[in-house]
Amino acid sequence: MKIGVAKEKVVSDKRVPIVPAGVKKLVELGAEVLVEKGIGASISIADKEYEAAGAQLAADQESVLKSADMILRLNKPTPEEAAALKPGTILVSFLDPFGEKKLLQNLAKPRSQSHL
Repeated sequence: MKIGVAKEKVVSDKRVPIVPAGVKKLVELGAEVLVEKGIGASISIADKEYEAAGAQLAADQESVLKSADMILRLNKPTPEEAAALKPGTILVSFLDPFGEKKLLQNLAKPRSQSHL
């Protein structure tokens, strides 16, 4: 399974969905972990630390979203980010199911490869 982690777009949120120790555990369990370059910059974790833990670096968010089987994030995806997910992707994220009905409906829609 390829697990992807892209940088959060909420500028005021300095947290990251995963740190190198978490990457290492996932890799030891057999997962492939793909992180966007610069993911840990807000908390002073260099890309080389993620690589040393076994992560692969992706040049941009789009390549993470389009290739991962599971996406780890903190904040809800934007409509554009949700649309970029490949069919069958598992999204692990905070969501507001009562306040973001349209986003949830879009995430629940079946996607075909032709939409990507």
